[in-house]
Amino acid sequence: MKRCFAICLSLWLIDVQAQITLACQFKEGQGFYFDKGEWKPSRFRAQKPFFLTIRQDNRLESASALSALDGTTIEASSSLLKIIPELIHCFEPDTLYQLSVCANNSGSAIAISLKNLEGAVSRILGAAATSRAGSGSYRDSLAIFPFVCQKI
Repeated sequence: MKRCFAICLSLWLIDVQAQITLACQFKEGQGFYFDKGEWKPSRFRAQKPFFLTIRQDNRLESASALSALDGTTIEASSSLLKIIPELIHCFEPDTLYQLSVCANNSGSAIAISLKNLEGAVSRILGAAATSRAGSGSYRDSLAIFPFVCQKI
């Protein structure tokens, strides 16, 4: 029994060690907000720092990607759809450009270069969806939040 536990523990430690944890910080976000029927350019405050986990297969770990996406809420009242964890999908890494990308059900995505550890979060739902029963009087902001990371 002890031998089985030791083998399981060592396999778990190997898997954990194969993952890479990154400490990341957003730069100033830029995009557009909807006002009186028009899109107007805007800057958005940099959001709080976050952590990303890169799996052994170079794919972003979905829970860490979700935390980065949640950290880009432009205003507390501006979220049209709640990000549902089950609907985030992290794709196979792009080997040519060395990118790892995840996207969710509400028009947000995160991409990171595995080469230089820089990336961005995008929020684009507002371009396609309106609130208040489709009245068109409010749209969520469109934004890009660049970030930089370092291995820890």
